[in-house]
Amino acid sequence: MEHIYELMFIIDPDLEDEARHDLMERVKREIKGEVLDIDEWGKRKLAYKIDRKEEGYYVVVLFRATGDTLKELDQFLKLQEGILRHMIVRKSK
Repeated sequence: MEHIYELMFIIDPDLEDEARHDLMERVKREIKGEVLDIDEWGKRKLAYKIDRKEEGYYVVVLFRATGDTLKELDQFLKLQEGILRHMIVRKSK
């Protein structure tokens, strides 16, 4: 059964624009479902330092997929060097 999920991830702010765009495209391709919306929040101050960085580039992706695909996506995101943190939540109806 498909549900709507929200993925927020924080990209290393030191990445060049092209590298950041490529990383976002790889994440988009890795989502095994329908991408409904991508919202780039841009650089924001982090609540706490991550890898000695005080800022991060925030991206929120709204997508529809089955719950089976989330484990793969989570593992993929953990392995990406340019992603500082990520979180996937299921949107309520």
